[in-house]
Amino acid sequence: MALMEGSAQADFAERHFRDRGVNLVYYPGFTDGMIAVRQGRADVPFANLLMTFNDAFKEQHLKICKEVDELVAETGYGIRKGNDGLKNELDSFLDSLITAGALKEKEDRWLSDPDADPL
Repeated sequence: MALMEGSAQADFAERHFRDRGVNLVYYPGFTDGMIAVRQGRADVPFANLLMTFNDAFKEQHLKICKEVDELVAETGYGIRKGNDGLKNELDSFLDSLITAGALKEKEDRWLSDPDADPL
């Protein structure tokens, strides 16, 4: 299993997979882990959903498993202190996507069924 050093997924894998005989291989970044998978040095990447989705979309042989009940790793964004205008714009934009159901629609379309035709 290819893991990014210091990631929430690496921590999870160490707690849940190490004692089950899973070989955990660490890389400094997600791209290094994906290269290891392509080259056969690892069988599976275990990483942030968005990073994995991007590569799974490019690499047609990858499938995404997004349901790991024990692992919750929230994602956020940071804005320079004092940049209230940008903060308000981003908050408003995200709220509008959530309210309109756009985020749920994208998740359902792109992540719910790995065998579905995205077009």
